[in-house]
Amino acid sequence: MFLINSYVYQSFSGLDLADYSSDSPVLALSTRRINSGYTGPLIRLRRSTDSTEQDFGSGLGMGETIDYSAIDTFLSGGTAHVVKWYDQSGQGRDLQQQTASRQPTFDAGATTGRAVNFSGLSDCHLSSVAQVSGGFFSSGPAVSIHHATDNNDNSFATNMAISEEPHDNGGLDYFRTNRYGTVNRFIWMGVQFPLSPPTTSGNEYNYYHHDGSNLRMDINGSEIGSTSNTTTFNSDGDSFNLGADATNHEWDGYTYELIIFDSSQSTANSDAIRDDMNSQYSLYT
Repeated sequence: MFLINSYVYQSFSGLDLADYSSDSPVLALSTRRINSGYTGPLIRLRRSTDSTEQDFGSGLGMGETIDYSAIDTFLSGGTAHVVKWYDQSGQGRDLQQQTASRQPTFDAGATTGRAVNFSGLSDCHLSSVAQVSGGFFSSGPAVSIHHATDNNDNSFATNMAISEEPHDNGGLDYFRTNRYGTVNRFIWMGVQFPLSPPTTSGNEYNYYHHDGSNLRMDINGSEIGSTSNTTTFNSDGDSFNLGADATNHEWDGYTYELIIFDSSQSTANSDAIRDDMNSQYSLYT
């Protein structure tokens, strides 16, 4: 422990987005604190019994997970519905869902613990509250996306998408990752890749990457291929959706953690985040 400018700092190991500020994080969702520059709440829950809402996770130390016992006390036997998942990237792009019937749950049904559960029903999703000023991606097509997930879907469903309005279907216009018969796919400006990726299910680490010249996708630490693509788009005023493409193609699965960078990360940086997620959530061996 050491003192700098009257603030006390403690050494720690694990992911800190402050170490990747040059990679331009634009969204960071987790139920552990992953940014030393963020000390606010991590998630806002609504209990099913009386619809009372409460924030959890404020003031956690780096790497600490929200207090499950405090959540259980708050729920008192009820179900936890996710009203808001706070963005730790520093961009203030919190995702929320005010319509109770569309709210995902927070429960222990995932393979390795509690996570945000998208049920595949009732347009269950979270979205940015309004259009993102200046566009969600400023420098596209270079992006790096890390998704720690428990995929359960065997149909056609959207994991995440960008839409022009908070309640517009994502389609293939801008960006989308989807699930089709246990197959994961990455769509960028109408280019869908890969066409025949390996079949996967359960705990997964998914990495979606565009270096400006090529689309690439990794599953559980292995690259499954890449394809040439240089398409850019003006994403001014976009809305980001997680768990559906806003009003359709609802996804059945869990998200442990999601981090998106508006840049092409170096291999060293992307590998470090992958290894940390895998260790934290026991995604693959």
